[in-house]
Amino acid sequence: MRFVALAPLVLLAAGCATQERPSADADRERLLARVTQFHDAIREGDKDAYADVFVDDFVFTWSRDGRLYDREAILPNVVPTPDFAPLVDEEIVRIRGDAAIVCFRVRKSADDTGARVTFSCARIDGAWKVLASHGTPIAAPTAPIAPDDPGDGAEDAEAGADAAE
Repeated sequence: MRFVALAPLVLLAAGCATQERPSADADRERLLARVTQFHDAIREGDKDAYADVFVDDFVFTWSRDGRLYDREAILPNVVPTPDFAPLVDEEIVRIRGDAAIVCFRVRKSADDTGARVTFSCARIDGAWKVLASHGTPIAAPTAPIAPDDPGDGAEDAEAGADAAE
């Protein structure tokens, strides 16, 4: 009799165990699809598609000016931009259960240094949503430091002393 009472619980647990979570590759593709949806929505001026990428209380920080923006502050600025065709590369996706980060570089052209963007995501009701995002403009490249340069300015000081003599 005890077995009969437990049987529905065992069957329920077995059914739950057989429901497969998406593979890491499938999750990666879904997260990168959110990046594409984000950029497509900007190009098309599709406020609904843009809003669908983010949770209602989404927050964006931009390191250029340190400002914080929420979804409602950004949505009015989503207008059709037909010539918007960003180059997205250097994607990094890290998934831990129902949480993920997506980092990528976005540029206007091949000559543009662009910006690094990070999406902090969560799987909510089976769909990946962006909780927060941060963007940092990439500075133009500078001359690399020579391998034997200690980077402490000592050589510059010596050169200045020689010129003064």
